[in-house]
Amino acid sequence: MAKKAIFANERSVFGDFDEKTLQDPGRSIYELDGYSDKRRHAELERRAGRPSEPIPYRFQFLPSQRPNGQADRRKISEYLAKGYKIVKYDEADSYGIDLTTSAAVKDVDGNVLVGSDLLFVAPASIAAREDHFNKQRIDTQVASTLAPITDQVDETGKPIFTFEEEGYNPK
Repeated sequence: MAKKAIFANERSVFGDFDEKTLQDPGRSIYELDGYSDKRRHAELERRAGRPSEPIPYRFQFLPSQRPNGQADRRKISEYLAKGYKIVKYDEADSYGIDLTTSAAVKDVDGNVLVGSDLLFVAPASIAAREDHFNKQRIDTQVASTLAPITDQVDETGKPIFTFEEEGYNPK
């Protein structure tokens, strides 16, 4: 005789929740009120083809140690050389960010810390410069990757593939 399967509907000890709660992934531990919301809005405006108000600062969390707990300040040194500075917890509101709603804590040196990541800030001019350099590096990498593909021609000498501003368009 075959055994019958038993199905159970497990319920949480915390009760039920609505669909909105189910769809909400929660906040990132790196969310900064006064910055993350403005940056998200600016990105959405840009994607829609509308101008947005420039963001005066760029914030970046950087690791201060390796996963094994050993101190590692390589990224910190790199960003200091680029012109970023460490954000002090007591100065955060001067940059327009509200740490009271974040996961950030004040470390023993007075810095903003999330986990083992320190918060850095740069003015918009430095952030724009770094964004420009990053885009140049990406364009160079993409061009070197696409060159072997775009150099291919059919028997008549016509290019097999072309890439236009709008995206990939095989001919």
